[in-house]
Amino acid sequence: MNDFRISGIKDFSYNMTSLDVAKEISKILEEHGRGFVNLISPIEIVKSCRRFYVLWQQIGSLEPIFIGTVAVNVSNGEISALCIKSKYRKMGLARKLIQFCIEAIRKEGGTNVIRAYVREKNNEALHLFISIGFKVTGKDDSAFELKLIEPKV
Repeated sequence: MNDFRISGIKDFSYNMTSLDVAKEISKILEEHGRGFVNLISPIEIVKSCRRFYVLWQQIGSLEPIFIGTVAVNVSNGEISALCIKSKYRKMGLARKLIQFCIEAIRKEGGTNVIRAYVREKNNEALHLFISIGFKVTGKDDSAFELKLIEPKV
């Protein structure tokens, strides 16, 4: 697999500001449409209590290619806004982002329950979360609630 990297917007190692990275995150979210996430401005992304991470790749000396994003609220164990650009799907990258989030919550979070919400029509994402070990625990008008209950160590 290619060398894909995950960075927090404030830890991005390429020569870009947090606001520049947040603008790239906004572009990825826009590709997915307004149906599953309330789109927020790049400034709101930078100031958010959720940690936004970006999946990216750099080929040679070219500018980084932004491929996906995810938001994590480490304190309450919630994963949201998981998006991969359509041309990079089916490569295991969403799984990589979810696993990254699970590890971040395990290391820093104060909870052993990890939550995610998946739109009702997004069968691929639903099956992905289930394959990782999440269980469907609820459903509202438009989304499934999923939980991964981690044993306390």
